[in-house]
Amino acid sequence: MKKLIGISVLLLVISIATTLLSYDQDLGTYPFLSAYNLENLLRRVGLFGILSVGAAFVIVTGGIDLSIGAVVCVAGCLLPWFIKACELPPFLALVAVISVCAGIGLWHGLLVVGLRLQPFVVTLCGLLLYRGLMRNFTGDQTMGLGDAGEGLRWLATGKLSLGGEFGLPVPLCVLALVALLTGALWTRTVWGRHLFALGRNEEAARFSGVQTGRLTVLAYVACSLLAGLGGCLFVLYVNSAQASSFGNFYELYAIAGAVLGGVALRGGEGVVLGVVLGSALMQLLSNSINLVADSNQLEFAVVGAVILFGAGFDEGIRRYLGLSSDRKALVIFAVASIALLAVGGWLTSLGMGPWYDALHKPWFQPPSWVFAPAWTTILTLLAVASWQVWVRAASARIGAIYATQFVLNVLWSLFFFAMAAPVAALVDILMLDVVVMTMFVLYRRVHAPAGWMIAPYVLWLLLATAINVAIVVRN
Repeated sequence: MKKLIGISVLLLVISIATTLLSYDQDLGTYPFLSAYNLENLLRRVGLFGILSVGAAFVIVTGGIDLSIGAVVCVAGCLLPWFIKACELPPFLALVAVISVCAGIGLWHGLLVVGLRLQPFVVTLCGLLLYRGLMRNFTGDQTMGLGDAGEGLRWLATGKLSLGGEFGLPVPLCVLALVALLTGALWTRTVWGRHLFALGRNEEAARFSGVQTGRLTVLAYVACSLLAGLGGCLFVLYVNSAQASSFGNFYELYAIAGAVLGGVALRGGEGVVLGVVLGSALMQLLSNSINLVADSNQLEFAVVGAVILFGAGFDEGIRRYLGLSSDRKALVIFAVASIALLAVGGWLTSLGMGPWYDALHKPWFQPPSWVFAPAWTTILTLLAVASWQVWVRAASARIGAIYATQFVLNVLWSLFFFAMAAPVAALVDILMLDVVVMTMFVLYRRVHAPAGWMIAPYVLWLLLATAINVAIVVRN
């Protein structure tokens, strides 16, 4: 649930930032909020979201599928061929293509389970094999639908009117249906529970009577089947496909959306709603880059960074859960400090914020002396929050206390000496030491209530503000 809230907040923040940064001063409009842009964005969310749900099936089992883009290519090339060359009815052609793609997933599953090959190797070879076969099959020629299958194209290009110019794209509705069925399968059936048990510990699941081999095969079948469905929708949307480029790197978008949505790469964890939100975030980032930077050159860099962040975050959470209470508190404080420094640096680069004022204006002139106590307040609140973690753990250690002091003192020194204010730095560092040690005495010696621990902080803030005001008045 926390991951879902975090992704939702991030989606909202990026949407607001993109809206403001993409403002067209000449026209006085917000391109991001236009009906045309929102429809395209939601359509891409639907198309790539289907691929991400498919990738999640395999990742939940602890595997990986790198052939999703190649399977999309297979579907994109075979659907026009079935409709035009074989003259199959569009609906039967769609069923035939999805069946072929499901057969590819069955092949992957049998290789992984039967021959005990690594999923990475099997699907990487599939990525090269299927695209190469399609290039040879089509002769590197474009496979177009033309006017054939016009009724079927509604699944990719149609929209449900909501009044006015805006309409809900049909691919998004298809994604909603796929997500609902997948969610019911994962949470309401024994098969879904066994699937997650397989991802958490395959050996334990097998000893518990779970048919792990069959589940693994079915997971790869589901992944390729959804990749085939997505490939059909993609080719129906663009009306043509070329084997050399159609579906290139789509596996990256699928995996990134699933990982960003909370599906653990180690397996055994994942929520369908998180996968949908993760896919939406990936497409929102791509759309934001195109609107704000007026270029898509950074798109692949963003995808790579998202996958790396997701994998690193997942491993960090795993290690964090195995730490002691003291170390957990130290990690929380370190992450919060780094985040604070990053925000401060970003604001400084934009020419705003307390650090920018401190570096470009004398210490004794407004508004620098107003911002400095506010920034000091934020840092101190972080210290108090970290201290509360130690208090609740009831296992505070002197070493951890002094480690916290050391980190804060380093931040204090860098901050105040950058403003050429060594006296203020020394005073604030000494007062901080007094605050930390006073809170320690209150808790360990007097056993005062936790609420009293805020008293030293309040006194220190008042004293720091008074000193800063006195400096202003004196100068």
